[in-house]
Amino acid sequence: MGTMLIAGVIGWLMGKVKIPTSPAILDLILGPMAEKNFRTALLKSSGNVGVFFNTPICWFFLALIAFTLFGAVRGQLKKKAE
Repeated sequence: MGTMLIAGVIGWLMGKVKIPTSPAILDLILGPMAEKNFRTALLKSSGNVGVFFNTPICWFFLALIAFTLFGAVRGQLKKKAE
């Protein structure tokens, strides 16, 4: 009962601050799994973070992320200029 009450209060506060709940729930579910796999990859590569950047598909997704962030910032700046 206490867990439900705490979750309800957190959900209500997130609604008041206009934080979308779907990404938060996905983070709670996928976060620990992603962290575990990240640690496993680092252990297998002896701590070399370069293992995350050595394939073309990785560079494609990094470029896609950069393009998306650039577009979002550009849109906000354009909206502010109007």
